[in-house]
Amino acid sequence: FVGLPNHEKDRLGYEFMLFRKLQDLVRNCDRTVKRNEEKLRAEIARMQKQRGGGSGREDPVTSVNEEQLEACAVNVAKLEQLEE
Repeated sequence: FVGLPNHEKDRLGYEFMLFRKLQDLVRNCDRTVKRNEEKLRAEIARMQKQRGGGSGREDPVTSVNEEQLEACAVNVAKLEQLEE
């Protein structure tokens, strides 16, 4: 295919078909990402509602227990040493 002249490549239409196929694949990926973003937002909203709407309560994402974080870092370091 690479060695064909441009007019023959255009006649066969392979590049155009490839372009259309790639467009479709990207469009499908974009739809999947959008759908998953919406599901995640809905799940987060549902979890916040179950916890009381988040009014006056700690945010589990931003409030971090320093001791647990330190223990986690130690465990990750140990795991990396074991994997070596």
